[in-house]
Amino acid sequence: EKVCDPDIKEIVCTIIWAAPRCEVQELLEVKKQLIARYGKKLGEEATEDVKDNEWLNPRVVFKLMYRRPTDVEISQCLSSVAKEHGVEWQDDVAGQMDGYNEIPTVPEMPPPDQPPGGGGGGSGGGDIPEEVRNNMPKQQYATDGA
Repeated sequence: EKVCDPDIKEIVCTIIWAAPRCEVQELLEVKKQLIARYGKKLGEEATEDVKDNEWLNPRVVFKLMYRRPTDVEISQCLSSVAKEHGVEWQDDVAGQMDGYNEIPTVPEMPPPDQPPGGGGGGSGGGDIPEEVRNNMPKQQYATDGA
């Protein structure tokens, strides 16, 4: 059992966290090998609550985080499918759909060549969507130590 170098700890923790959320069996094997090498403590640290975890890459967390659709989004999708197939359909949520023109889209993350948070100082965050920043520890997206 070795101590994980801080320079690679983010990627090691991110792989351990992401492995069960992906459909890649080899990634689960890599997770096992990383835990065997760096210890169960690091494995537990990597899988703790996302909001409290300073070692997870926010871009990967954002891409793999499950967000349950709202009842309105589900209803709107079902209504769209029913309309497309010529089926009359209405549910209890239909009255709550005022103001919804389309199913909301997930905000875009910065391009891969741009580090999360961008530059320019300030309060940080850069191009990371606010709802993602609110679910991450502050040191994940702060820039320039400001």
